[in-house]
Amino acid sequence: MKTFVDEDTGSSLGRALHDVDIDSWYVSRRQRIQPGAPDEYWIPIVSANERLILSRNIQILNSDSQRKLLIDHKTGIVFLPAYLTKLKLLQVVMRKWTWLEYIYDNEPRPFAHYVTPGGTHVSVDLINYVPRRPWTGQPGGTVLDPPRRPRRNRMAGPGQLALPGINEGDLAH
Repeated sequence: MKTFVDEDTGSSLGRALHDVDIDSWYVSRRQRIQPGAPDEYWIPIVSANERLILSRNIQILNSDSQRKLLIDHKTGIVFLPAYLTKLKLLQVVMRKWTWLEYIYDNEPRPFAHYVTPGGTHVSVDLINYVPRRPWTGQPGGTVLDPPRRPRRNRMAGPGQLALPGINEGDLAH
């Protein structure tokens, strides 16, 4: 199995895999992919080398252009938990190693999976994925935006909403 550990995941995992003779690329000044390289640069290179990408950057899924890159280049990617220590991250990867080898050898590309901190893996449909956009606070966002409550008018008296001419008592009837 050939892997690539992206910059968001950190070079420690890539070096650890490389140190135990796993064919692993990672972001480093001494490696093919340099720090700061945009995803649009390295995804085609890594995919052409048939490497399984290990990434903590789940935001790749929220970018239509980057998701299209994954699909067009027939990429295999596994998203790892974001807020684990280096040791915990290595433990999760080692617990999932047999499964990682299986999907690398058997799953048709493109594919994406997410591994939870507890080690459960969830398949991600790259083609039909609905991006989770960050909430901008502006009306007209996606259905994933949190619901908005009416704003209270700071100048209004007690029991009055920000809507002119409407009091809370009027809504109770």
